[in-house]
Amino acid sequence: MSTTPSLTGCDMTDTGKIRITYLIDSIGAGGAQTHVLNVLRNIDHDRFQVSVVCVRMPGSRFEQLESLPLETLVLNIESLTRPRATWHALRQLSAFIRAQRPQIMHAYLFNPTLLAGLYRFLHPFGPMLITSRRDVGYWHKPVHWWVYRVLNLATRQVVAVTEDVRRTSMCMEKIRGDKITTIYNGVDTHFYSSTAELRREARSAYGLTDEHLVIGILAILRPEKRHDIFIRAAASLASRFDHLRFLIVGGNSDDDWETRIREHARNEGIEDRVIFAGKVANSRPALAAFDISVLCSDTEGMSNTLLESIAMGLPVVATNVGGNPEVIEDGKSGILFPAGDADALATELARLIADDELRREYSQAARERALSIFSIEAMVGTMQDMYTSLLK
Repeated sequence: MSTTPSLTGCDMTDTGKIRITYLIDSIGAGGAQTHVLNVLRNIDHDRFQVSVVCVRMPGSRFEQLESLPLETLVLNIESLTRPRATWHALRQLSAFIRAQRPQIMHAYLFNPTLLAGLYRFLHPFGPMLITSRRDVGYWHKPVHWWVYRVLNLATRQVVAVTEDVRRTSMCMEKIRGDKITTIYNGVDTHFYSSTAELRREARSAYGLTDEHLVIGILAILRPEKRHDIFIRAAASLASRFDHLRFLIVGGNSDDDWETRIREHARNEGIEDRVIFAGKVANSRPALAAFDISVLCSDTEGMSNTLLESIAMGLPVVATNVGGNPEVIEDGKSGILFPAGDADALATELARLIADDELRREYSQAARERALSIFSIEAMVGTMQDMYTSLLK
């Protein structure tokens, strides 16, 4: 791998491979970044020649690209609101595109999509543009939807991560149905699998034993993830089940929110039953410590936490929002509850806590669903078919 603004990529036109340049803000720890990293690791490099443009920064996992046969460009652009910075970024991108000569640009997230769209308007005979929609745009302002509508004029195909996201994008962006397709995220089902030894080690690291039943939440600490709902349900259950422990795993993006959640646990009198594990570089050991995985979010696109949880064979209780119902079959591979309803969450958790056989049934069904529908192999295979089809 070569990392640049200095360009060392060679012309791959004589290899017969399909050439793709991916644009992303960084190769960091977010959901979209994890998805792109999984694609780069698992795409058929004998058929596809790939390159990567990080618009904002390299990111915490950028070094993981070093073992892959690809070229990279890091633009270090924080914002595209300044014309001079945007023009400089476009010049760098243009030079990279000339060197790599991709047939396809595939852009993720708003700023990379904006940059790729601007490039496409300036180079109408340049590489085909594919863009992705990762969530329902809960943070979007009207201007964002308007920008997407304009950029769609230069876009060949839009990829939604769930049917819910697809429907929202069709409505808000006025996209034709044949121009937007759904490709589910995939999870590494080989890596995300549990063993008795891993479970023992993970529990020991958190001061847990086999006597404890662990209810866990893996989510970044910010308001829309609704850790407050988790704590309220935990308080309701703690007084009824002495063997429960509650494990909160995730980094902090909002100091005030983490303080509030810790105070909430203290005020509910369950501070000694709640473990704040903080940010983890690898979610697998944390999930291995769980008996039940919970997701309380008010909004979701396609949750990597859900995919990793079902791959680990965990029974899941999740909010009935976004793409969650497309991952969890309610009453078959997990349980869905109304967003914001701590009482409903506590009720469903109590049912699972009291029924070992039900937990085993959900565990087996969850793992089977991950293997059959949400594997990385299925995701990458569908993407490769899309690229090939669009170039015919």
